[in-house]
Amino acid sequence: MGTRLSAGPAGRPLAGPPGWLPSRGFTTTPAGRLLLASGSGDRTVRLWDPAKGSCLATLQRGSVVRSVAAAGLTLAIGGDDGVSVIELDGGDLGDPRVRRRRKPR
Repeated sequence: MGTRLSAGPAGRPLAGPPGWLPSRGFTTTPAGRLLLASGSGDRTVRLWDPAKGSCLATLQRGSVVRSVAAAGLTLAIGGDDGVSVIELDGGDLGDPRVRRRRKPR
């Protein structure tokens, strides 16, 4: 059975990975778009658009994900192999108001 989170249009559940879902957290992009990050026992972190009920991205991890914390486009991910902090690129999440940062030359 998949993990079911109540969100999306008319409270439609979000279908997630099978098994254990230990952690989730809400955040917003700089443009104000609401995101949900969920960590799972299947070694993934998924980023959701809860308003549309769709999964925007899946991040594969090296171990079971035990915790997720989100602030803006920064995610802290805790697992059996330690803690990782990653910065998301909003352009990859389909938000045209968040532009990719260019590296200085």
